[in-house]
Amino acid sequence: MKLSIMPVSWSNLRNIQLTIDGTIYLSEHYKDYPQTDTGIRIDNSEYITIDGKGTLDGRGFMWWVRDIFQGQNECCRPDMLRFDLCRRIDMSGVFVTNAPHYHIILKDSEEIYMHDFEIYVDVFGQLSL
Repeated sequence: MKLSIMPVSWSNLRNIQLTIDGTIYLSEHYKDYPQTDTGIRIDNSEYITIDGKGTLDGRGFMWWVRDIFQGQNECCRPDMLRFDLCRRIDMSGVFVTNAPHYHIILKDSEEIYMHDFEIYVDVFGQLSL
């Protein structure tokens, strides 16, 4: 399964498990993407598990090229996954790739356990999608 998303934000989650076994892409329509700092944001939440054998793909190539050739400001590129004011987060198994800006941001969060997953950037491999 493949899913293309615009920004998603969840707040005040408790005891949630998100299993990713397909591919979640940030939308390829970067010109229409709202000026936000994050693709997937979770804040003020606890006991969150993100696992699976799937992929979070930021489709960063278009954003990078825009910044290089059009002189855009990098502040307008979203981070792939962001946790603000979270605690007891467990993330494993997911393949995170090609974020427009940063792959994972942890801000004011505690008791984060990230293991057995990979972050990878494939600059030119994205062109074959």
